[in-house]
Order: sequence, then C-alpha cells, then structure tokens
Amino acid sequence: MFKLSPGNVLLKPSHRRQLMNGLKRALRLNQRLGDLMISISMRRTGRLVEMKADVSNRRGVVGFRARSMIGGTPPANWPHVDRPPA
Repeated sequence: MFKLSPGNVLLKPSHRRQLMNGLKRALRLNQRLGDLMISISMRRTGRLVEMKADVSNRRGVVGFRARSMIGGTPPANWPHVDRPPA
C-alpha cells in the first residue's frame, strides 16, 4: 500500500502525477513483496521542503528523510550538500 501526504506543500495535479510516476517501480516491488506499507509526507518551511518516507513490513519500520531548498544556496551548516567552488 502507498500513502502520500503532501502536508502544507501545494502540489499541482501535474506535480502529483510526476511524483507518482517516479514511484511506480516501488509500487511494482510492493506487489512482488506483499505487505509493504510506504508512507511519504512532505512539509514546507520557508524555502525548505522536507520529505519523510516510512517503509514498513512485518519485520519492522525504516525511515528516510531528505531536505531540499527551492532556489538560492543551501545554508553553510549543511556539510552534505555539494557547493560550487568559490
């Protein structure tokens, strides 16, 4: 099963279709594995968009999180972001 919760992020129907098309592979894997539950939530704060995904089955739950900035440059305290040379 798959659940998308856009939270306070405004998704146009075209964006929702693009997101779901990108997740078709996960849905096919879900059909092969059985009782897999995928839950994706999105939250926007200013120019930051955070996506959280929880994948659960009968063995346990695994969580993933990603943040992205809309336009501009990332904050200096984000060491995992590749920056252009100064």
